[in-house]
Amino acid sequence: MGLTSHVAAPLQVALRLARAGRKGAEASLAGLQAALESGPPRIVCKPQPEAYTRALCIAGADARSTLFFDDSLRNIGAGKAAGLATVLVGRQERCEGADLALPSVHELPAAVPSLWPCGGPAAGPPEAGLEERASQQLPSVPA
Repeated sequence: MGLTSHVAAPLQVALRLARAGRKGAEASLAGLQAALESGPPRIVCKPQPEAYTRALCIAGADARSTLFFDDSLRNIGAGKAAGLATVLVGRQERCEGADLALPSVHELPAAVPSLWPCGGPAAGPPEAGLEERASQQLPSVPA
């Protein structure tokens, strides 16, 4: 899995690297210059729709095969609007937009055992009917 990170160094360091002919320094310098010219970064947070699309893009994930966990009713609604399968954590009852509600994320292995094809983490006794409820409520379980 390749993760991309972006580091902004002081302009003087980038200039010294470029002058020294370091590999990739020119591209880094151009990127740094573009960042400096574009102004301050725009902060995007949940429940803004762009937060979900950016997260999916960065992760290289498809909303249709991604489970989104949150304890906020507002964020669950926004996640559902973004096309995610949603799991409301910390409650027994589902809310609008929640495909599944779990009192704790520790109950996930019992609720959706297919996420762990090799047996998964050891779980205590599942809540009666939890697995059946999950299979009925989740639109599709990511493989």
